Amino acid sequence: MQHGDVVYVMSGYRNPKLMAVRLGRTGDLTATDAVVWEATRGLSYTPSPVLHDSKLYLLTDSGQLSSLDAATGQPHYLQTRLPKPYNFKASPIAAGGRLYLASEEADVIIVKLGETFEVLGTNTLTDQSFIASPVVAAGDLFLRSRTHLFRIGEK
Repeated sequence: MQHGDVVYVMSGYRNPKLMAVRLGRTGDLTATDAVVWEATRGLSYTPSPVLHDSKLYLLTDSGQLSSLDAATGQPHYLQTRLPKPYNFKASPIAAGGRLYLASEEADVIIVKLGETFEVLGTNTLTDQSFIASPVVAAGDLFLRSRTHLFRIGEK
C-alpha cells in the first residue's frame, strides 16, 4: 500500500512487523530515516491491512482490530476485541464509511471507519465460513464462503 511518498509493508509469519518506508531510497534502509515508523503489535498472520483516509486498519487472525495513524504509526485504538471471539483469514475491506470483516464463524462484522472503535452491526449467514476476502464491485458487496457466493446490494 502507498500513501503519498510512503509505502507500507507487513510480514505476518514469525516476528511480524509493519513498516512505513519512504520511497526514493536505494540499498539497505535499515536504521535510516527512510524507515518512518514500524510496529510489532496487533499484526496478523493472514489478513492484510486496509489503508483509508490516512488510517491503517489491522485485523489479527484472532479478531483484534487496530486503527493507526498512517503518518506516525500512533494508535487511535489498539488490539480492540470484537463483540465475540472470532477467527479471520479474509482481509477486511473499506467501503461506504464502513469496514467489513468476514469471519470464519458465519458473521460479517461492520465497523465504523474512523479514530473511535464502533461496531455498527453483525450479519450472520448461518452455516457459512469465510476465508476469502470480501469484494465491492458496481456498488454491491460480494462474499464468498466455502460453499456459496453472496451478492449484497440494493434492488
